[in-house]
Amino acid sequence: MPSRKPFSHRTGYAAAAFAWWALTVWLLLKPASPPGAIPHLDKLGHAALFAVQAPLLFAATGWRPARVWLALAAWALGSEALQGWLTSDRSPEALDALADLAGASLALWWASRRHGRR
Repeated sequence: MPSRKPFSHRTGYAAAAFAWWALTVWLLLKPASPPGAIPHLDKLGHAALFAVQAPLLFAATGWRPARVWLALAAWALGSEALQGWLTSDRSPEALDALADLAGASLALWWASRRHGRR
């Protein structure tokens, strides 16, 4: 009988990180919602999406925070480019990418302090 590897926490974090990333792709590329009553509220949404993704990727990969941040910076820039290329009602915004990175930075700072990795 073949032996199975036991489920590891890293596998669970990897599954969660992928699922969250897939949700993020959908949210960032779906048709835009009409502007709300609070200006720039979407920036908070961008920061929140990346604030959740950062510790999941950190836990899933075991990478140093700087490497996770670089991966998320690439995704932030890539997602903005895709919004301009693949959607007709969205456009790339530098402030969205900055909000993404602010959320990722804050969450990585917290996660690295909590787990003692820098």
